[in-house]
Parts: sequence; structure tokens; C-alpha cells
Amino acid sequence: MRIVSLLILLSPKSLGLNFLPFLIIWNVGQGQWTSYVTPSYCIHIDAGGEFYPKQVERWCSRKTNYVQISHWDKDHYSFLYKIKRFGPMIQNLHSPLVTIYSTNRFKDKNSNSTIHYLKEVLFVGDSTIKAEKIWANLTLPKVKVLLVPHHGSQTSSSEYLLKHLPNLK
Repeated sequence: MRIVSLLILLSPKSLGLNFLPFLIIWNVGQGQWTSYVTPSYCIHIDAGGEFYPKQVERWCSRKTNYVQISHWDKDHYSFLYKIKRFGPMIQNLHSPLVTIYSTNRFKDKNSNSTIHYLKEVLFVGDSTIKAEKIWANLTLPKVKVLLVPHHGSQTSSSEYLLKHLPNLK
């Protein structure tokens, strides 16, 4: 059984298996980068951090690449130039990625993070507690996974937000 499992991890297509689409949350150190990989395109929600995930080329280099940046802090966009090498990047796409909330009302970039939703996953950029209190009151779709900001619970992911997320309880 271990050999079969290893083969599936190395080459699922060789066994006639297809695991697409899937979501990858890359380990980029300080920062965020998530990719939704389908057979014909990749959607990148933020594309920054300290480390470039070289595997993104394996999964996305020969596909159409859509990019949405939650806010313009370098740790969320620092590797856009690498995706651009794959070919044209497309923003404001018509895809399963939905923008839930966007604002410029705050002085700090983190609070102005755009909130995205994709396949029951909520992407909140680096939204802060003060911003959560606004967008958490919107009618939110069914959420099974909350991708929390990398700054920690002192500035985000408040109890208020968690109480307002449908189906996350």
C-alpha cells in the first residue's frame, strides 16, 4: 500500500487519476500566496512572500494565470514578475473567484484588504479587526475554510468575525 501511495503522489496521471482542480497554500515565509489549479488555468490570490514556491511553475506555467491581490503590501505581490513570465496575467477575471468586499476607507493597507471567496474558502488578505466588523455583517456565502491573515489573532480573526461566518461553527 505504501508503494501505491508513493506512485499517486509522484504521478497521479500515470494511474489514470486526476485530482484537478485543487487549492495550494504555498509556504512562502512571511506573506501569502494561494493558487487554485485547474486543467486550463490557475488563479493566484496574492503572490508574495519571502520564498518563491518553484512548484508553481510545474502546475501553472503553461496555463492562463489569473491574479487577484488583496492589498498592495510587498509580501502579497513580490513574485508577480515571476508569474508574468508564464504569459499574460489577467486581473478582474470572470471566474469562480468572487470579490466579497473592497474598500479604501482606512489609512492602513491591511484594513483595506479585498475579501475574496472561492469554492467555500474565504480569503481575507490581512484584514484587521476594525475592517472585519464591517464586512462580517454582509451576507456571506457558505464558508468551510477561512484563510486567516498571517499577522496573527491580535490584529485579525476576531471572535466577532468567527461568530458571523455561516457554517464555520
